[in-house]
Amino acid sequence: MDKITQITEISAAGIQVANYFRLGYEGQANKELIIFLDRLELLLSAQTGEVKNSILTLTEVMFQAQTRNDMLFLADILQYELLPLLHNL
Repeated sequence: MDKITQITEISAAGIQVANYFRLGYEGQANKELIIFLDRLELLLSAQTGEVKNSILTLTEVMFQAQTRNDMLFLADILQYELLPLLHNL
């Protein structure tokens, strides 16, 4: 699978995860988030540089939001900050 296809599919999955969190479907959102993060990890494994570091920092922010049970913030970080960075890889 080429990089553009991977990014497109990961972006669509990320939007779905964010929507599940916003709708309060935390169980489904958490399940899909794990799959999303696994796919993101595969994509990032071959990457280096500032964009990768920024994405990794945002995943930490998302984890902190999840720990605080702030699912709307998690969804916003995912959709509006992390996903746009994928297109810079």
